[in-house]
Amino acid sequence: MLDSLPVPLQAILWPLAGAVFTLILSRLLPNWARRLLTMAAALASLAALWSLRGGAGERIEILWTPLQFFRMSPMLYVDGLSLLVGIMLAGVTSAVLLSMPGCEPRRTVWHSLMLVALAGCLAATMAANLLALALGSALIDLALVAIAILTADDAQGPGRMPLGLVVPGVASTLVLFLGALYMDAQVGHASFLSQSQADGALVLVGVAGMLRALVFPLHPRGVKTPAIAASLLLSVGVGGYLLVRAQALAPALSAQPWAMIVAMAGLLAGGFLAWSGRSASFSGQDDALAAGRFWSGALVHQTGYLLGFVLLLAGVTPWPLVSLVLAMGVLVIWWDGISGTEETAEAANPAWPRQWIKTQGENVQSYLAARLARVEGWRESWFGRVGMVLVPAIALASLAAVPLTAGARGRWYLYAAWLERGNSSLLLALVADAFLAAGLWIALGTFLTQAGKHRPRVSTLLASVALIIPIVVLGIAPGALGDGLGLQNQVTSNVSAWGLGLLYVLPWLLGAWLARMSIRLRNPLGRIHELVTLDWLYRAAGWAGQRLVGGVYWLGKVGEGEGWWGWVLIILAIGVILLTVG
Repeated sequence: MLDSLPVPLQAILWPLAGAVFTLILSRLLPNWARRLLTMAAALASLAALWSLRGGAGERIEILWTPLQFFRMSPMLYVDGLSLLVGIMLAGVTSAVLLSMPGCEPRRTVWHSLMLVALAGCLAATMAANLLALALGSALIDLALVAIAILTADDAQGPGRMPLGLVVPGVASTLVLFLGALYMDAQVGHASFLSQSQADGALVLVGVAGMLRALVFPLHPRGVKTPAIAASLLLSVGVGGYLLVRAQALAPALSAQPWAMIVAMAGLLAGGFLAWSGRSASFSGQDDALAAGRFWSGALVHQTGYLLGFVLLLAGVTPWPLVSLVLAMGVLVIWWDGISGTEETAEAANPAWPRQWIKTQGENVQSYLAARLARVEGWRESWFGRVGMVLVPAIALASLAAVPLTAGARGRWYLYAAWLERGNSSLLLALVADAFLAAGLWIALGTFLTQAGKHRPRVSTLLASVALIIPIVVLGIAPGALGDGLGLQNQVTSNVSAWGLGLLYVLPWLLGAWLARMSIRLRNPLGRIHELVTLDWLYRAAGWAGQRLVGGVYWLGKVGEGEGWWGWVLIILAIGVILLTVG
């Protein structure tokens, strides 16, 4: 039966099946068993996608009943770009599910909802038309809204996911549905495989990508746990894919002058937030909270960097997206590893299946602990201490675009494109990258001091190394990616390599100086950080929204309450109109 299903459809169904299975058995399985089952479902999806490398694309049409409304059916198609993004997202999800126990208070369903989000991501990346893309985006929203609702019980604690982080994704889905209707009305279809495309619809896809990627000022705020950050990382990855896909079809978004302004604002704000957020540990914050602020700032910078890349270099291999997904995935796993999150005791349940599974699980854990006890000594050795710092350091190096990492490929070509065009945006990018480099220098120093203080779990190390390997391999041999997926790897440029190299190194040097200056700028950095996060703006918008709702409620009471004063207002309005017309 499984062989009769197309492989792309299998890649989507494996996470859904794993989510349903673990949800049904959530009351019986201990947390470690749920982690293994959900990871196995994500790995099955990854294996299905990996089997499609180098193969010819196949169109898969899914029957859709309300054809009279959309005049189309959802369709899937796998090409090099969708396969690249799908493999990365499936790999990051597998690593996250292996390493993280989950988020409080409903840890029993977080792993399952991550699988639902992965299925939506794969449906969106392999979508051959806007309708399938919108449906995949809606599935992602379903998972994120469920995570936000189920963590609402912990409103007073750090594990809550703010609903404000879900709203831009829902808006992105609505924009995609509008884009499908618009494109169908303009050119008679909403397919990505046709030669005729509507520029207006592609601009809507780009806007949907910005909303999904949480570009500044819709950046992630209040992300306090690694589990919530990992949930957002999948959504951001799909947002980046939408930007790349829209620009690859036709660079309609590049013609919009406001798009580059948004990109540069994200670069500057994200770089500063990464620097000031990492430096904010002076105010008494613990390492985990400071890591969360740094992670959010780095994510804002990388999304702005990705937007600028696709605006200038449409149709090129999206190296910033590769570095964003893999490197930020490593950092969120490491953040969970140093936060002290451990397996908590399971609630007592007298049901005999749970008791039997729990007993067997304890036996397995005891057996594995006895076998792994021999290798525990490496943590105290020189190799163990260096290795615990080297893993996150490579992720930081990729974000800083150090040579021989995946992040270096995109940064070099983006600088070259700005120089070749004589674009003044390069100066702003250098300032933003210097801010980011300062935060990375401080973070690296923090990892060095944490080597003897924190002891990440073995699963954290395994998951991080699994994501570090492609960062290094793609940095050393980038041609392997293009040869296997049919993507363009290189961009020719007439810019001097020596001059470009000097500009390339400049942010690192300025970043080192800013990192040293942050000790003297502690208090100003903290105040400016609070200003750039825009919390004050969102609080003001919330206050205005509450007053607006109160006014509407008052008008409703006047119009429909005792005395029916609303009719008096209507009659007065009609009288004013008649007098004006006369």
